[in-house]
Amino acid sequence: DRNGQRVQYTDNGYYEMDLGSTTYQQAWAANEIALARRDGFNGVDMDDVNLAPAHGTDGALAKYSDAQYEATVQAFVAAVSRELRAAGLTVSANVGNADPWDGNALTESEQMASNLSIYNHEFWLRWQEGTPLMNGAEWLASIHMQESIEATGTAFTALTYGSVNDVTAMRYARASFLPGWNGRGGSALIYR
Repeated sequence: DRNGQRVQYTDNGYYEMDLGSTTYQQAWAANEIALARRDGFNGVDMDDVNLAPAHGTDGALAKYSDAQYEATVQAFVAAVSRELRAAGLTVSANVGNADPWDGNALTESEQMASNLSIYNHEFWLRWQEGTPLMNGAEWLASIHMQESIEATGTAFTALTYGSVNDVTAMRYARASFLPGWNGRGGSALIYR
């Protein structure tokens, strides 16, 4: 950070790494490939591949402005995905700070999707369990994002949060996902 301290997410204490470092990119990809092979996995899921620093760290990085961070994440995903795919692995990313109604976030999401096997959109149609389900312009933008990501040739997974008893939310999420789905394998709705 600007005080020379390692940057930690404020909500979970995880440390941010320098995604712009080619040394880190190479080491990360090599470690993931080795772990996937060792444990018999055929793919890697990258969590919190955010278009902004996020988790309370926005504006805190000394090396990158928030705008530079977006480009840095894109470069990281492109570099590590190339290595993972060359090793025969499926590459999925949970992309954060990608509000479908934000034109820049949609453009950045489409660019990122071109380097992935699966693009995951968390908080699809709802921010958290118990919050209202999105409708109107937010709903339409969410469906448009799904269609835009799938148009890149990348599978789209949508994650909606809710209780096991909230059948209305389950039906709403499923009924919303199906019209936007292009019918290809790999895309899926996840209700958690």
